[in-house]
Amino acid sequence: MADLFRFLLGFRKLTVMLLFLITMILFRIFNYIDGAQFAENLQLAVVAFFGANIGEHLLNLGKEFIKSKLKDNNDNS
Repeated sequence: MADLFRFLLGFRKLTVMLLFLITMILFRIFNYIDGAQFAENLQLAVVAFFGANIGEHLLNLGKEFIKSKLKDNNDNS
């Protein structure tokens, strides 16, 4: 069970996006939303998904940069 949880944790944004997509498709099939609402919600979700991925990667780059600078400072001391 712990392995499954670790696997899902690595794909948490993708999992949420897929669940959202399935929900939107079901809402559209059962006519809870119209085509324009479907497209608008999907557009917002995709932008948020890519924005979160870009933000995560930028944070990781920043962390690596700071770690390398701290290592360089410690090596020079």
